[in-house]
Amino acid sequence: MNKFSYSAEGTLEFARLIAGELGHTYVGSEHLLLALLSESDTDESVKRIFESFNITYADVLRRIITFFGKGEKTTLSAKDITTGLLKIIEKAFEISKKHSKGQVEVLHLGYALVSESECVASQLIEKMGVSRSKICNLIFTTLENDKKMTFD
Repeated sequence: MNKFSYSAEGTLEFARLIAGELGHTYVGSEHLLLALLSESDTDESVKRIFESFNITYADVLRRIITFFGKGEKTTLSAKDITTGLLKIIEKAFEISKKHSKGQVEVLHLGYALVSESECVASQLIEKMGVSRSKICNLIFTTLENDKKMTFD
């Protein structure tokens, strides 16, 4: 069995593509946040949760470019993931074991990202004046509701 759902895998891939488009030489939590804010139609729950706190793709993108700049478009691989993002992915996998059949979903990535206080994405969220704990609570509630629907 694949460790990631189709949507989660696509979100991680999109984070890598966003980082390359920005000309960054790494894929970090801030790129994952952008990918979560631009989810496809298959799973928009995390995007809606962030947007309910007025966290939008455009605003986060502007802040990332202001803080990190924008370079020439580049191609990145899975090896270019930061240790911080790797930690988030590992945390998402641990969460998935508790809330599903062990497959990482987009909600797990969102929860792991926001609950990781040391990552750039969480720092961006805090600078926007949003409570990470409120986002975590809402994602957790959504995970619990999904779990009940899945196993009941």
